[in-house]
Amino acid sequence: MLKKQFIIFIGPQGAGKTTQALFLKCKLANTGKVIVTSLINYTFLLHEFQDFLATFQGVRIKYFEDRPAIKAPNPLLLKKLLPLVILVHIFGYVISLIKLRVLTLKYDIVIEQEGFVFRQISDLYYLIYMLENYWKADISTRSLKMSRFLFDFFLTSLPENMILVYLDSKNLRERYKQRASPIEPEHYIQISRLVFEKIYNFLKNHACSRKVILIKICDAAETPKNINNKIMSHLSEFSRAYYE
Repeated sequence: MLKKQFIIFIGPQGAGKTTQALFLKCKLANTGKVIVTSLINYTFLLHEFQDFLATFQGVRIKYFEDRPAIKAPNPLLLKKLLPLVILVHIFGYVISLIKLRVLTLKYDIVIEQEGFVFRQISDLYYLIYMLENYWKADISTRSLKMSRFLFDFFLTSLPENMILVYLDSKNLRERYKQRASPIEPEHYIQISRLVFEKIYNFLKNHACSRKVILIKICDAAETPKNINNKIMSHLSEFSRAYYE
């Protein structure tokens, strides 16, 4: 029986990751194992760094569809410092792995409800997409190679004995409105989905060797209870030893 387990929820904002993580924690609490839900990603490092850069000749951009323009770094400056941005991502990833290691010393099951380092990968690729397609910046070959290396590094250094739960919904815009949360740009959602699909397919091809269990519910428009029942059904079928 595996004594330690890492469960990650990935998917776009509004897909129900946090809700399902809390449901899962409640269900698994009856097993007698010590469980924690925690944020183990450091995308805020990138955001803080970009906010700092925005103080130098920053520009205002329209990001959220239903919110005013926000201050952002000058694209030309961001292009020059892109290798440094990638290094910030690597630093954040290393901290994430250290935090995960510390948590697994204390808890039997660690549940991450906001995408772990996959969120960092998604945000980085979105930044490169914006630089190339909206700000017309020519990305250097070195930066592109670094971003590809980072993606491969993330995937090949992931911990084993992991459960990945991929949630998505066709009604994200409705969910944003119901929650009164900012409406994410459609191109950001699409890039996130492309990244998550690539991650999911990579892990699918290496599931046996890496001892990874994959759960995918790509129309998470059902009731939260029904979605939780599906997740528990998958866990019961593929990883009974993890929570019995």
